[in-house]
Amino acid sequence: MPRGRKKETATTAPTTRGKRKAEVEEEVKDNSSKRRKPEIDKKRITSDLFTKYSEKTEDGQPPVRIGPDGITTLCEDLGISLTGIETLIMAWKFNAEEMGYFTRDEFMDGMERVGAYDIDSLRSSIKSINKELKITSSNFTDLYKYGFGFSCDKSNKKSIDIETASAMLELLLPNGPHTKKFSQFLKATTSYKVINKDQWMCFLEFTRNVKGDLSNYNDNEAWPLLIDEFVEFVNEN
Repeated sequence: MPRGRKKETATTAPTTRGKRKAEVEEEVKDNSSKRRKPEIDKKRITSDLFTKYSEKTEDGQPPVRIGPDGITTLCEDLGISLTGIETLIMAWKFNAEEMGYFTRDEFMDGMERVGAYDIDSLRSSIKSINKELKITSSNFTDLYKYGFGFSCDKSNKKSIDIETASAMLELLLPNGPHTKKFSQFLKATTSYKVINKDQWMCFLEFTRNVKGDLSNYNDNEAWPLLIDEFVEFVNEN
């Protein structure tokens, strides 16, 4: 053997092959990582969406709420009616305290609650929730209850005026067996100027349990006087 030439031992070749294999695996891993789509920053997208619709501040401070104009634009982008049931569903899921406004926390928490982060996912969530709502479900009871508080004046959370009550009932119970006649009764009566929460919730139970022709109505049951007077109104007209 010529001097200076190193003899390859039995252990040298496997070691080299092992290193090469590790290098190839690392290269494959790097290429796979490059091909993988970057994760969507849903929180940032939602935050940007809030900023887009929010009221602009004069002092350059971060926006704190979406106002009536922003909600109008939001509804237009969602393709839903500003005065429709889907807008009420959105407010309900956002747990909005004041009609016509979403605070930053209400918007951000609400979007997370319905599993949305942009306009498309919010639209899909609202329509899905609306489709699954049934008048007999506990979810509908929650929405109906929310509708009362949402309609109350800020200074008085215990009652809503007759006109507002009629409009909200027609929105929540458009196909209810008594909704149309009850709205007529509320507009015709001079005995009531407002409806309280107990009366509001009792009308939902009345709608669920009493037939449209009132054939199974029992005046011995503990219905509020408002309901009894409504039945008299229907029978007389």
